[in-house]
Amino acid sequence: MMDSQGGNYLSSADGQEQQPEWGRDRPITFEDLGIPRSQAVRATVFGNVRTCESLRFLEWILLIGGLVSTFMTIGLAVYRLFYFSPGKPDYVFAMLLIFHSAFCIIYILDGVFREQVFEVLAFVASCVILIVYVVINFVKGSTSTSDVFKLVRLVLTLVFGTSMGGVGLILGYNYWQSENLIFRTVGADSSIQAMCRALFTTITLILFDTQIVGSVIIMAIHHGIASLDLEELLTLSVGTLMLLSWATIAYLALRLESRYIFSCAMMLSPCHIGFVVLAIIKTAMNQETSIAQCRYAASAGSLLVHIILIASMVRCYRNFGQGLKEKVYPRQSSGSTTQNSLVQ
Repeated sequence: MMDSQGGNYLSSADGQEQQPEWGRDRPITFEDLGIPRSQAVRATVFGNVRTCESLRFLEWILLIGGLVSTFMTIGLAVYRLFYFSPGKPDYVFAMLLIFHSAFCIIYILDGVFREQVFEVLAFVASCVILIVYVVINFVKGSTSTSDVFKLVRLVLTLVFGTSMGGVGLILGYNYWQSENLIFRTVGADSSIQAMCRALFTTITLILFDTQIVGSVIIMAIHHGIASLDLEELLTLSVGTLMLLSWATIAYLALRLESRYIFSCAMMLSPCHIGFVVLAIIKTAMNQETSIAQCRYAASAGSLLVHIILIASMVRCYRNFGQGLKEKVYPRQSSGSTTQNSLVQ
């Protein structure tokens, strides 16, 4: 018997090499051929997720740079919460920055590790929203005691927001062109790929819709948490409960492909729209300088996003029962075995 690079060969009596052991007893693996193999994705409860070994240089830039800049934004906003008293526009803007920054963290992590095109684009949109909030707060609400702080925050937001947003646009375009994770998840069938793409897009829209409506709720707070009036109390309690309930029901309808849960989401959707319309009316009746302008924009954006979301959910509803759920959300036991055979 003699060793060769491809494996162990058996020598016959006349000295001629016979078929290697791995060729007779088991399938040929990449290790037998001398090709290193790395696991590109793994199955989780949230579907297939990429491993850190499969990330490219530009993706690491977005992960590190995006997360660092986002945590810096949260830190500066938390400082402003202690600096200003509740009820002032700067206090509300600080809460908005924290809220949108939290969603940026979700978009970065889920967008990169699951190659979600629209989540990366949602991160870019969130960067634009943060820049707009910071610019409005600097222009409309500057005072002599906080001009320096707001100027520093404006510069940092512009630098990191534009740079990380640019990286996000490049990655989003690359994900749109390659669709590697979709191919690894559902295979080469173009029809299944289109259904998977629609599902991922709709889930991103649910998250983005929650983000915008959440900002509308935050901008309804005119006073501190300890001194809420009746309007603020109803907005926070009913609005928050309705927002989270609808988002959860809509997600479960798509995740479980349940026609019953989908019907519940559709029946609750008019309440979702009515809440936003009511917010627009209340804003028109109670002008609040820069906060009112931002609330108008957020409410109008929420209506547009929600209408697009409903249309996208209906499209996903038509794909129920066609085997997409089993491919996108495989069971852990069978999914892990399948993913081990994937190569980067």
